[in-house]
Amino acid sequence: MVMDVRTGEVLAMVSAADFDPNQRVTKNLEDMFNRNTSGVYEMGTTIKVLRITAAYGYGFAISPLQLLSSISGVLREDGAMPQPTLLVENIGSKPAQPLVSPGTAKHMRALMLRVTEETYGRKARVPGIVIYSKTGTANKRRASGRGYQKKDVSTSFVGIFPESPRYAVFVMLDCPKGIKKTFGYNAGGWNAAPITGRIINRIVTTLGIEPDHVVEDKGGPLLRLTSGKMG
Repeated sequence: MVMDVRTGEVLAMVSAADFDPNQRVTKNLEDMFNRNTSGVYEMGTTIKVLRITAAYGYGFAISPLQLLSSISGVLREDGAMPQPTLLVENIGSKPAQPLVSPGTAKHMRALMLRVTEETYGRKARVPGIVIYSKTGTANKRRASGRGYQKKDVSTSFVGIFPESPRYAVFVMLDCPKGIKKTFGYNAGGWNAAPITGRIINRIVTTLGIEPDHVVEDKGGPLLRLTSGKMG
């Protein structure tokens, strides 16, 4: 899912498995279920971004659209949550909802930039582009509703870019498996993060977004902010 954090417009949304709308009779209801808007999931540590506004923790469930719009608000320079919409005509019809102060938003951008550059978000990096990110991995609940499964997880990753936030990308995977390429790991930093990076790279290329900085030293840090500071 891709959102314009300034307007709240949902620019792209995919929920798989999907279905052919011309052949609805042959498909089951699960294929027609939009996980972005109607699904409610435990997001693991992705939800940590919102702990500055409420006491969220493990066991808290939220829809992907709610999560993306909330994190967009925490990262926006004014700290206000945009009202998500699928209709261009509705943009601006409802004012953004204040979540945090601009100072707190600036601090959160600094923290989430470190996730991309120094920890589990590194596989989402795009040379020259500032990306604020958070990864999440959560064990799935058992079918009985009591307790959690040991192996099956859902993973997620949110990436917001560029340096002055404009676009937010959210990727979520259901029951990913560790493979040789991920050294057997099935966490969000190994699967959802690189997918997000590829989406961001395509957006940057398609829209001709100017780089936030110049990458010169191959052995040095990937990022060097042109402004020399956050915000």
